[in-house]
Amino acid sequence: MEHHDAAFWDAEYASGALGERAFDWLFDFAELGEARWRALLGPAGGRVAVVGCGHASLSAAVAALGYDTVSMDSSATVIAAMRAAHPALAWEACLDAVLCYADASAADACVASYARALRPGGRLVVFACAREHGGADNDGYGGGAPRALALVETRFRDVAVEELAASRSIAPTYDDVRPTHYAQIVARAPADPTEAPPPPPAAPPPREPHIDDYDAYYSGALTDGPPDPHDAFCSWAALAPKFAAAVAPLCARPRVLEVGHGLSDVGAGLAAVADYCGVDAVPACVDLQRSRFPDLRLAVADARELGAADGFLARAWGEPHADVIFDKGTFDALFLYADPDRAVRAYLRGARRLLAARRGVLVVVGCARTDGILQGTGAPRLRGFLDAGGWRVDAQEEILSDVGAGERTFDWIVAAPPPD
Repeated sequence: MEHHDAAFWDAEYASGALGERAFDWLFDFAELGEARWRALLGPAGGRVAVVGCGHASLSAAVAALGYDTVSMDSSATVIAAMRAAHPALAWEACLDAVLCYADASAADACVASYARALRPGGRLVVFACAREHGGADNDGYGGGAPRALALVETRFRDVAVEELAASRSIAPTYDDVRPTHYAQIVARAPADPTEAPPPPPAAPPPREPHIDDYDAYYSGALTDGPPDPHDAFCSWAALAPKFAAAVAPLCARPRVLEVGHGLSDVGAGLAAVADYCGVDAVPACVDLQRSRFPDLRLAVADARELGAADGFLARAWGEPHADVIFDKGTFDALFLYADPDRAVRAYLRGARRLLAARRGVLVVVGCARTDGILQGTGAPRLRGFLDAGGWRVDAQEEILSDVGAGERTFDWIVAAPPPD
């Protein structure tokens, strides 16, 4: 069963993973405010269809403003539950999610159905995440807004887009997924129903993650304060035994460079068993991590330009050479860049140079075999780059996350660079 198809959502709600708690994806009614909703939906009394309604708190709030509201969801389980919770609302048994369906044509069919359902001059309102991650293979944390916009523009001429800052994770069940922005897309159906659809739009230029956005996120400028420390994917407790086995052939206390340390506790765990240095591309993140762990050696450096860390590593170790490069999620981030092939190859070249002199290894925890947000992004694609580049993969196994939501799995990969 593919993630994000109708059967997946029904199973999630039926299992209780989603059904036991009521929440709104991305943000709730109050977070955007009544004035914005009224501006988006037009005069009270109009008909509003809420598609992919989930727990329907948004539907109830819209109905309370005086709109004739119909709520729809592909999950019969959640519809049955919400009929009982909101008996006054009308029901029938979402674009971001549809983008991840196994059938790629489903998203286009979805937008086409919206165009048919709207009265002349009616509005389609889409909230999609995330503007700064344009990966084509993912909904939510990558690919939502760029792909949604492209689809909407094939059916509508009058389209407006606005960025909205995110203030929390996308949902309680995916608390480690915290985009910095969403896109609000508003499209008007033509007043003349005989008007021809617009010509296919030119492909938009790909969007890279913006370091300034990440810096604003880590500094707290986008929310009420800096984000809480958190482990993405797996905790150090889950990874420590595997790490010990992977580095045992190298030396008693290996030199370890963590690339993309974030606000995880993994760096402190690595420092307890290794000669540790850490880098991250985001200055505000490095500052926060230094305040948490003042004894850790940390510096600002981009994974694509590891040569910028040479001076930092030489001061720490006497030479810019490592026994281990440790990566938990950084490759996944690079796969969301405008030119992922170039970004990943640059990272691997830098890693090879740092590891070659001491015959070190690259250790990666990557998304994801069965993760619902970054479906199939990291590990399978990374293995292709490693094989093509002549890296020797000594270990690859699926591991179960011990943080975040549900039974999410990731790949543990240990690889040695090709000989010079």
